This record gives sequence, C-alpha cells and structure tokens, in this order.
Amino acid sequence: LAASDICVLPSLSEGMSNAIIEYMAARKPVVATQVGGNPELIDDGKTGILVEAADSINLAKAIIKFISNRNLITALGEEGERRVQEKFSLDQMINNYQRFFEAACKKEIRILHLISSNGLYGAENVVLNIAKNMNFNGTKSLIVTIKNLHNPHSELFDEALKKGIPVQAIESRGRFDKKTTDQLVETIQREQISIIHSHNYKANFTGLLAAQKTRIPIVATNHLWTQAGFKLRLYEFFDSLLLRKFKKIIAVSEQVRKDMLKANIPADKIKVIKNGVSSTNKTGDVTKLKTEFGIPDNALIIGCIARLSPEKGHTYLIKAAKKLANSNQNVYLIIFGDGLSREELKNEVRNLALEKIILFAGYRNDIDNIYPALDIL
Repeated sequence: LAASDICVLPSLSEGMSNAIIEYMAARKPVVATQVGGNPELIDDGKTGILVEAADSINLAKAIIKFISNRNLITALGEEGERRVQEKFSLDQMINNYQRFFEAACKKEIRILHLISSNGLYGAENVVLNIAKNMNFNGTKSLIVTIKNLHNPHSELFDEALKKGIPVQAIESRGRFDKKTTDQLVETIQREQISIIHSHNYKANFTGLLAAQKTRIPIVATNHLWTQAGFKLRLYEFFDSLLLRKFKKIIAVSEQVRKDMLKANIPADKIKVIKNGVSSTNKTGDVTKLKTEFGIPDNALIIGCIARLSPEKGHTYLIKAAKKLANSNQNVYLIIFGDGLSREELKNEVRNLALEKIILFAGYRNDIDNIYPALDIL
C-alpha cells in the first residue's frame, strides 16, 4: 500500500469492504463500484471515484483520470485518511461490538464466534479483529471454526493460533451433520459460553440449533448476501428464514440492512456496525515485487487483492486492462488471491492476449509486505 498511488475495487457486490477502508487508511484514493456499502465509505469526488458495477469503460476512465493528475491522487488520499480516522477506526468498531454484546447479555460475557470458513477473507478478518481486541472489561472470546471434511480449510484456525486467540475446530461431514451440533453444544457447556456470534449461513444453522439446546442467546453478523447463482440464492433465502429466530443481527452496512428488511427480517432485530481496520504498513521494499515478476522499474503496478469469485468482478478489471494496454501506458496488473474462478480468469487473459501485463500471484500470506510495492489497487 505504501508504494501504491491508486486503489481499485471493481466488485459486483460488497457488504462493508475492509479493503477500501485499508486503502483509505493508507492515504490512497479509491476507484470502486457503486455497490453495497461502498458509497457509505467513499464520498464520490472527495475520497475517491465511484463507478457503476460491470462498467469497464468508466472504470478505465476513472483510473486514467488519476494517472493523469498526481495532485488529485494526493488530495483525495489525504481526505480519505481523515474520513477513516473519524468514521472507521478499529477502536470504533470494537467499542460498538462491545456495547452490542453488553446489551444482549447482562452478565460476564463469554462469546463464541462461530464460522464455517473457506479461507482467510474479509469476514474471517473481522472475526479475528473482534476476538483479539474484545478480551477486556470481563469479555472473553473463543473462535470456533466448522471444519468441512469434504473441503477442509485451516487458514482461519492457523491465523488465530498465530495471533494468540483461543480457537477450536469442530468437524462436519455435510451441511446438516448432527454430530457437529453436538460438538458445539459440548464446547458451549464446557467453556460456559454466554452468547453465540455466528457469521454465515452454515454457522447460523448449526449455531441456532446449539443455542436452542443450551438456551443461550445467539446473534449473527451478515457480511453480505451475494445472490451469486441459484444454489447460493437458495441458501441465502433459507438463511433469511433462520435469522428471524435470532436475538439480534448485525449488518455491516446500510445496504446489507436494507437487503435484510426486504427479506422480511424485523427492523428492531437489526443493528448496523460498520467494519474498521487498524493502521496499515506504509513502508517497505518497493522493488522486491518487481524483481519477483520481472517488471521494469519504471512501470506502474496495479494490484487486485480478493478471492477469485464471480461477485468480485475481476472480469471487468481484465477488460479495463485491455483498454489500458491499448492506451500505451506502461502498466502491469497483478491479481492476488485464489478461488473457483481462477482458470476461467486465466483463460480470459489468454484470449485477450494480455499474459505479458496481467499476472496471477495466487494466494499470498505476506500481503502486508506486498502493499508497499503497489501503485494502485
């Protein structure tokens, strides 16, 4: 981030983007799509530029507007940093969650954060931040990950251990495994948990069953309903039915709150708590990444850090990169992350003959060291 000039996020859907908050905290102007909570973060024309989703032409125009005006980069970046300090600090998010849990449970709070994780993404980082920073004023946090044996992922578990956060894993052999609920009930009773905080539809289902058996309150954070594909829309529809039985539901943005209201979740159950980030690394070796990928020293590097999934909109950034290539700008695009869309995106790059300027870096666990070498995200 330190070496970046501009940050770009071309998503088709967002809840409350941690990436955008990090970009602004690092004093970088942002080009992003006008979806989800993005307009709540970006004051168009003051801290960044908003464009319509799936509009690669205007996405390219917005990027070029920054490239051709370095003073604009500085001005919008500084304003963005001020906005994050005022509205989206990590302390504010933690204090809001603290008050939320205290209101939900009028005794010593022992929180079990439950999540079925497929990697280390935005929701997982929110869980880590809450669990790590809320262990004060009598609050105790435990992360429980649902380990899907057919598709195991240990990234969140490993990161929690590294950060010194209490964490456990319970196994699941399918979507509705009774043994998973039994393991969770056992953990709740052993750890004397006072409230369950769940984070996605599988965790919501398992957590609700366990809460009913142990007679403790359950709350959830809705990070986003992506509505990507029939199968996921079906899961999210059933999730909306489940959430009506919860004590409270946190929406990470006003747009997520509106989505839940449309799904007939009672307004008095919903509380908006926006995501926050701590200060980011602004210094580092800016040459290492160029050496790794054989990029010329005078080139501008655009980075996109997100899971490779349709709702993240990578395909439109690739189309925008084709237009950038045609403009004779000395620009390279590095796509960081992994996911189901990996091969499809690589094929698109090959079909557009962009292999020389669009590079796939895969999943990286050294993102803090990568940010300083990027010019634009």
